[in-house]
Amino acid sequence: MVSDAQAGTLGESLFTAYCIWSTAGNLESYRPVSDDDHRDFAVHARDGFGTAYVQVKTATHPVEGRVFARAMYPVDHVLEAPGFLYAILLVGADAEGNVAILTSWLVPSADFNRLAFHERTSHSPSHVQLVFEAHADPQHQDAWSRFRTPPLELGRRLLALLPELPKQAARIPQALLLLSPR
Repeated sequence: MVSDAQAGTLGESLFTAYCIWSTAGNLESYRPVSDDDHRDFAVHARDGFGTAYVQVKTATHPVEGRVFARAMYPVDHVLEAPGFLYAILLVGADAEGNVAILTSWLVPSADFNRLAFHERTSHSPSHVQLVFEAHADPQHQDAWSRFRTPPLELGRRLLALLPELPKQAARIPQALLLLSPR
């Protein structure tokens, strides 16, 4: 069984691959060097500047038919912004035995913060844990159903949700780096 850290890495890698593939390369994705701000990726349309930030949460198996994801924040600093989204992924083997995103949700942070259970934890009373709990089976309707996104539509949906920021490309004419010995 993969560890939680390995599951997170798998989910993030698959998320990037699905987003790029499903937009025919029209979505650009960048990872921060550190993940201090709960932002796994910065994404924007290729040749544009409308940037969104995505926190990816990965589950590798449902528990009693439900997918769970958690995010922990200081009580007074729960992140919420129009350009901040959560991607919650159920990752596992598809019908052919290939690793794949089986089910996914793309949730704007305001909706995530409103719909998630808010729990205080005894090991960190100054923090609140936001808990996502949704049915893994798409036939079951719940509060998260409207955010369910077919995996091969993740990139297109994300492009559609990008905040309305300037999208003009800053084109730099071909640059030439010259190195010369001293």
